[in-house]
Amino acid sequence: MYRRRLQLIAGATYTVSLPKEWVLKNNLKEKCEVEIHEQDDRALLISPFQHRSEEHPEISINLADYAEVIDQVLFAVYYLGKEAIRITSKKEIAPQERSRIRETLTDMSGTEVSFEDKHTIIIKVLIDKAKVDINQSLYRIVLIIEQSIINLLGPGNRKELEANEEEVDRLYHLAIKVISIALKEAAILQSSGIRNVTLIPSYFLISKKLENIADNIYYLSGSASCEKKEAAVMEHVLKLVREELGRSAAYLLGNGRGMFSRIAEGQLAAARNRVEGLTNTALRDNLRELVRYLMDVESELINISFLKKLYAMNRVS
Repeated sequence: MYRRRLQLIAGATYTVSLPKEWVLKNNLKEKCEVEIHEQDDRALLISPFQHRSEEHPEISINLADYAEVIDQVLFAVYYLGKEAIRITSKKEIAPQERSRIRETLTDMSGTEVSFEDKHTIIIKVLIDKAKVDINQSLYRIVLIIEQSIINLLGPGNRKELEANEEEVDRLYHLAIKVISIALKEAAILQSSGIRNVTLIPSYFLISKKLENIADNIYYLSGSASCEKKEAAVMEHVLKLVREELGRSAAYLLGNGRGMFSRIAEGQLAAARNRVEGLTNTALRDNLRELVRYLMDVESELINISFLKKLYAMNRVS
């Protein structure tokens, strides 16, 4: 940690010196620009200003080095915020490899293949990372989950459930992309709505748990033919999840005013007791996980609300 005294210049401007080690580490010189962002706790975050001409928006990948894990490598590069991904191969790219790459792109919002030949595939990432609000993205995930619950309790249209699950996957990966970039770019930390790096772990966990909830609801579509008693328990839990996620989404979209409150203990105990009374092991395990993921989301919202309250009181940095 560095400590500096403010200086008043000409009775009008306050200045503070930057640590020499930090300046040298970031290759800064006299008259170089830096970005200054005010966080929720009124702390200032200073980072080197990077002109777009100085950035390296494209990355090249040798397919031979990552053929077996190309899907995960593409996600990793997507999370880095690269604007172009060039995949090359000395040998002709096999049809199954092309299919795997294209299938992976369906989960990456704002991507398209801009060039392709026998040895090269170039992927463009068109989405503007500075215009993605993480709270809005999570809210959209919740809306889709709510639609899946309504579908599951009603007509049970499996194609619609599949489409919803795929859309949640796309939004999840987009959220992780923005959260990852926010770790290293102060401007994205602010534009995303996260605003403070200490909140990043909670936003990451909420994103992951919402994706888990969406997956579990899709798996439940295979339980449509369960017995009447089992169906009643499933309906009870799904309605509870829908209600609580709606409350969570409203909190996120309202920028988190005040402390978030967890589900009433009586409601939670009643749901858990009904789930534990099931004899259908697969259904019981699925509903048990659904309740656990819901509690994980609410725990992280409590963390966020508490930290924001402390920041507002200027008691933590």
